[in-house]
Amino acid sequence: MLKKIRCWDNQLKKYLTLEDYQKYHAIEVETDGTLVLSPRYRFADSMMICTEAFIPEYSTGLLDYNKVEVFEGDIVQDVSVGDEYGIIIFEDGHFYINTPGVLEDIENIYAYEIVGNVHSESWKEVVDSIEGWKL
Repeated sequence: MLKKIRCWDNQLKKYLTLEDYQKYHAIEVETDGTLVLSPRYRFADSMMICTEAFIPEYSTGLLDYNKVEVFEGDIVQDVSVGDEYGIIIFEDGHFYINTPGVLEDIENIYAYEIVGNVHSESWKEVVDSIEGWKL
């Protein structure tokens, strides 16, 4: 099974565009528009350049409350509670919703909506201020 990813560029402070991916020859585009790691990088643990410069974030394969695809690094909010937030993480071969101090099973993602990601400056301050959250 091919893994769908998006990639954060730490130097440019943005997600790479399709043109960026193709320039590095690390990503291929499937006929349906899905981005996948090219064959030479499918078994690599990180992007082909350096992980300090590029942060790959894998798709969970699941959709949030609003039917938006959920990726590692997304910040989500519980729609029923309103003030409960979590970060999507990948640990020990499984995706979790990391609420402060608790790892919740990703299958509950349908009750959450994406409200940001760990790279946005406004959310970095929130994440850094809550004990028990880890990236």
